Amino acid sequence: MGVPPACIKPGLSLGENPLMSTVPICRIVTVHTFLGDRTDDFTQAFFGSLEDERNDRGPGPSRLECLLFTGHTGLSTDSDKVIYGFNPDGGIESGLAGDAAS
Repeated sequence: MGVPPACIKPGLSLGENPLMSTVPICRIVTVHTFLGDRTDDFTQAFFGSLEDERNDRGPGPSRLECLLFTGHTGLSTDSDKVIYGFNPDGGIESGLAGDAAS
């Protein structure tokens, strides 16, 4: 399947990608990750809390405990001045000013 002639910019050869004819301004993207706490003590307490909730013996794990168990990821595109966090809080995106540990 060939490239339609209307898609080729003047001055480009057939093998060049017309969308990449100019070099975009590059940004450094830093990814901050926390894999979650899987230590025996924390895992036992977390699953115990889930079991208590299932059996109407307690409220279950808190949102913070869920976040600590599952882990989370943050991205920064401005030398870590702001880290945008992606976490299991219902898909909410939050900007965390300069704190990679949050």
